Amino acid sequence: MPCEIADGVPFDQDLTYASYDRDHANRFWRILLSSYGVLTLFRTAFLGKVSPVHFFCGSFDLAVTRFSGRRSAASPPGGIPHLPDTVAREAYSHEVSSAGFWPGSGEAVLDAS
Repeated sequence: MPCEIADGVPFDQDLTYASYDRDHANRFWRILLSSYGVLTLFRTAFLGKVSPVHFFCGSFDLAVTRFSGRRSAASPPGGIPHLPDTVAREAYSHEVSSAGFWPGSGEAVLDAS
């Protein structure tokens, strides 16, 4: 089941997007591979706790997160589709800075919680 998507359809029931274009899939894979290299380089210069580069299959984003170790002053996000608020509270209990590649939206996103 896709997460972080309000109208997500379970993968085994999604017949709308069931086509497969080998060329497009290969192009997307190459973009992810290039982005992975950039994000890996980005994480190496940080001396604190940092996540590995990770892929979220629900929203199809590739990201890396740096953790400062300081408690977050901001309230953790809530109301993310198919993601329990307890998970969001735990994930954002401390100050974080994430960088990543989010395909398809056409928007630039900066999250420095």
